[in-house]
Amino acid sequence: GARKRMALSPPRNKGKWTVEEEAYASCIVQYFQQGLLVQPEGKSLRSLMAEKLGCDPMRITKKFTGASRLGKKMYKPIDTKSNPNACALIRNAVEQLRVYEERFRARQEID
Repeated sequence: GARKRMALSPPRNKGKWTVEEEAYASCIVQYFQQGLLVQPEGKSLRSLMAEKLGCDPMRITKKFTGASRLGKKMYKPIDTKSNPNACALIRNAVEQLRVYEERFRARQEID
């Protein structure tokens, strides 16, 4: 309820998107669509991005409008049983996301 929301710290990122934030967000979108994230099935892309980027979900909605609109996409992981390369693809995605996240966090320290 409302009490729980008040206990959470306010989102840190507001306003203009940095180059590093846009790159990290693009990486999240790409791997979300490919099913290569280590996330529970059914999580929305909008809420995942808000969580990872430390911002309000409405900021995500405002950024991704028109042709790049996110809609109500829900996460569906890749089928590791039918795809022999799935584990390697997931490992690669995890590593790439780590690199982009580190750049994003480093930029936050500067600002």
